[in-house]
Amino acid sequence: MEPYRERLEMLRLAVQGTLENLRIELPPLPEPETAPEQGDWLFDSRRDYFAQLAAYTARKKDAL
Repeated sequence: MEPYRERLEMLRLAVQGTLENLRIELPPLPEPETAPEQGDWLFDSRRDYFAQLAAYTARKKDAL
């Protein structure tokens, strides 16, 4: 098994070297179409648990 280990180690080092030099350019993040202040949002992290639950329940009743 020793010859395979040596070859595998050489391959691992080659892959590691390639990955260390890899540079990926990502596209810019898209801009949102609406501002966070606009609209009646279903989830609002400023609400406590019970206020958020009430908002879910109210929205569900409106959908029926």
